[in-house]
Amino acid sequence: MGTAAAALVAPAATEEFDGVRAKVAFVRRTPEEGPGYPGPERFGSPTVVDHDVDIRNARPIVKTFSLDREGFTLVKHKSATVNERDPKLTADEYVAEMNALVKRYFNASWVTNFRHGTAAPPAQVRSPEAANGNQPTSRLSHIDYAAVSAPAVAAISDYEQGIKLRPYSRMMLIQTWRAVSPGPQDYPLTLCDGSSVADEDVVTATFGRDDITAKLWLAHYNPLQRWYYFPDMDKDEFILFKGYDTEAKFNPKAFHTAFDNRIAHPDAKPRLSIESRHLAYFE
Repeated sequence: MGTAAAALVAPAATEEFDGVRAKVAFVRRTPEEGPGYPGPERFGSPTVVDHDVDIRNARPIVKTFSLDREGFTLVKHKSATVNERDPKLTADEYVAEMNALVKRYFNASWVTNFRHGTAAPPAQVRSPEAANGNQPTSRLSHIDYAAVSAPAVAAISDYEQGIKLRPYSRMMLIQTWRAVSPGPQDYPLTLCDGSSVADEDVVTATFGRDDITAKLWLAHYNPLQRWYYFPDMDKDEFILFKGYDTEAKFNPKAFHTAFDNRIAHPDAKPRLSIESRHLAYFE
C-alpha cells in the first residue's frame, strides 16, 4: 500500500539533476494551493492545480527499478505488428502479441486482454486538450483503477469476452505504453515512483465508462514524490507498469500522466503512441 509520509525521503540536494522541469496536473489538496480549474466531468469535476515538477531521466537507473516497488520499468521489444509508417495496425493483433509477451515476462498461468479501455490503433496527439477526434492525452495524474474496483472490472472484462472465470491466487493489471514516433516527443509519458507516494496523496474518484461505473485514483501534489520519464523512446521499447496487484504489499501506486515537453525541447515531434492493458493470472 502507500508509504507513510514520514517515511518518504526527498532526493539528495547535491544530486545532479538529469531531466526536465514541466507542469503536472494534480487534484487540489487545499484552497491555499491555488485557485485551480475544473477537472474532467467524467471524474466528478475535481478542482485541479498545476505544479512545476522535476521529471528525472529514468534511463541511467532503470536497472534499479522494480515493478513491485516503483511500479514500472522499460522493456526492449521489437514488435511484429507496430510500424510507424503504417499506423493503421489492427489493435487485436498488437494486443495478442503483447498478451503473449506479458505471459512470458511474468511466467503467468494465463493472460487475457483487459477490454475496459483497451488498446486502439495509434492516434497522433498534438495537444492534451484536443486530439483531432482521437483519444486525448490525459493531463491529470491518475491510476486507471482503484484497488476497490480493479478485481470487479477485470471479471467483467473476461466475462464479456466469453472467457471462463476460474479461481486464481494472484491477479495483476499490467499496462504497456509504446511511442512509435521518433523522439523527442511533445507529450511523453511520466510516471511517479510508487514508493514515493503517501497514502494521503491518493484521491478516490468515480467515473463511468460504457455501462460500468468504477473508481480510479487521482493524486494530490507532494514535493517528496519522484517523477520519471524515458526520453527519446522508440518503437522497439515500451514502458511496462503495474496498474493493480491483488498482493497489496506489491501494489505500488505508480501515478502517470503526459506532460508538455516542448519547453525543454522546442523541436519535439507530435507523439504517436499505443498502449495496451492485460490481466495476468496465477494459479
